[in-house]
Amino acid sequence: MRRGLQSLWCSLFVAAWLVTPAWAQTVVPARPADCASLTDQAMALDFKAATSQAQRGDANTQARLLDEAISVWSQAVELCNGRPRERAQRNLADNQKQRDALGEVQGVGERCVSSQRDGAALQDLAEKALGERRWDDAAVLFRKAESLWDVAAERCSGAAHQQAAQRRDRLEIDAHNAEYCAPRFERAREQTQRLRGA
Repeated sequence: MRRGLQSLWCSLFVAAWLVTPAWAQTVVPARPADCASLTDQAMALDFKAATSQAQRGDANTQARLLDEAISVWSQAVELCNGRPRERAQRNLADNQKQRDALGEVQGVGERCVSSQRDGAALQDLAEKALGERRWDDAAVLFRKAESLWDVAAERCSGAAHQQAAQRRDRLEIDAHNAEYCAPRFERAREQTQRLRGA
């Protein structure tokens, strides 16, 4: 019964559309974009892309947002004049640079990117432990981050490989310092404070 009523309503709607005059069926075209609205759209996309990058989001999502922003900034360059046009050109050039760099990262493969992301996350945890003077934890986390950057160096190529190798070498030093140097420095600092207090 209910299906029959739905079918009847659909038939009536289609019949009403067919008998509606052509002028009433015409879709009103959207207003053409202006410089200000294009600038607002492009800046909103820039903000989303920057947020995604800061949160180490998916490379494909970042690429999509940058592509959309590049498209809108390109339209703004054509429509805007004076200072707004200069701003659009500057942002367009910056976005194209970012997109080229991201394309290079995408080209090295998801395994490379995931190793870099995991290595950076562990490095952040190690630095936090170091700031809290948890020397043993910091040393272990630095070594684990070093291992992940070592894997990234094996999986990546080009500039991404060089960056991973540099991070690996630096983290090896950080792990040694956290395990051996930082505790000694902390003991020396405490003794100095006690002597000053005495």
